[in-house]
Amino acid sequence: MRLGSPPHPFIKWLKGDDEPIFWVSGKAASGKSTLMKYVWRDRRLKKCLMTWAGGSTLLLCHFFLSDRGDNLQKSREGILQGVLLQLIKAEPELAIVGFPLVFDSAGFATMPLVPINWKSLKGALDRIISFTEAKDWKICMFINGLDKYRNIERVADYTEEELNIITHSDEADASWGTNALISDNRREILKFLLNLARTSSGLKLCLSSRELAAFEEALSRFPRLRVHEHTREDITAYALTSFSNCAVASPARRKALADDIAQRSSGVFLWVRLVVDHIIALYSNEGEQADLHKALGLFPRQLGGQNGLYMKMLSLVAEKDRLDGRRVI
Repeated sequence: MRLGSPPHPFIKWLKGDDEPIFWVSGKAASGKSTLMKYVWRDRRLKKCLMTWAGGSTLLLCHFFLSDRGDNLQKSREGILQGVLLQLIKAEPELAIVGFPLVFDSAGFATMPLVPINWKSLKGALDRIISFTEAKDWKICMFINGLDKYRNIERVADYTEEELNIITHSDEADASWGTNALISDNRREILKFLLNLARTSSGLKLCLSSRELAAFEEALSRFPRLRVHEHTREDITAYALTSFSNCAVASPARRKALADDIAQRSSGVFLWVRLVVDHIIALYSNEGEQADLHKALGLFPRQLGGQNGLYMKMLSLVAEKDRLDGRRVI
């Protein structure tokens, strides 16, 4: 996928002023975070955004939610702390604007008089955005992994099962879309972000998430890139290269196998990696006698759940290895 090839909708969005939000969506493990990191680090990003900003000051900030991190790494408080820190680092005068009771007129910190909670953080961001709009500055935020979000003020309300849904389930699991607490909390953060975009003329938001019900409802009207629809050629190339490096089968069989994997994968790279590794191991053990296409057909197409690929791979692990694994744990 070549984002620099015009007239790509993302490039148009970066340079233009038609819509405040761009949505990077996709299946679980399809490469959304990898793409967001690539775009964020690409030198062309700022160049494109400067077309939108014109001669104004441009401020960039990002936050990548992590389901393996602590609560601040997957909460609205964490998002705002990360964003505010980057904005203030870029323009130190914004510290006084955002936290007038914490910093004196010279920019030196005094004894904090306000708690660092959602209300105070939201107030700080509102003041900073009002200030930057008055100066005609532009702000672009990248927020990745919104489906991992949860409200830490309500963390005690989550059951063990609900926390597992957030961190471990596959997006095909109906629980993602029907669990009321999780869905309500996602709608809460989406409402905040949509209101921010709607009321702030000098702000752009690039958001990424899985294609779950709450996000479809809120973001489907905005320009969008569905990652899993753009990865087939890359998946074919990865599988073909992996098989060639290990001399799996003949060139013709390798090409047919790689094409089949790309078709079955639904654009999910993690699924591809696990399946390719298993096919290579199978060929190493059985050689030309191995029916690789039959083996491929036995793999579930989803990752999670009782009948998913993770459980399939676990069932293939020898009992001795499972026992050794338990001893290590």
